[in-house]
Amino acid sequence: MPKSGVTDAQHVVCTDHSIPLRPRQAAQPPSNQAALVAFGGAAALARDLAMAYSIAGDRRAAEATLQRVIALSPGFQPARDLLKRLH
Repeated sequence: MPKSGVTDAQHVVCTDHSIPLRPRQAAQPPSNQAALVAFGGAAALARDLAMAYSIAGDRRAAEATLQRVIALSPGFQPARDLLKRLH
């Protein structure tokens, strides 16, 4: 009799029940000192980096980057507005 394909297994879960000889090392938490970089090595504007730092919760890096944007382009109002919102 020919075998038929499985049609009722929509979701499969695999559980690791192994008992290691040595305890596994815990994963290191991410560092707060890591610098953000643009995905794929593309160039990022300082304004974009400042927004990314503010979204990531690194207020100090966001403020420093926004200050750099304002120093380079004193008339760039969106950077000034974002800096006000961070305070």
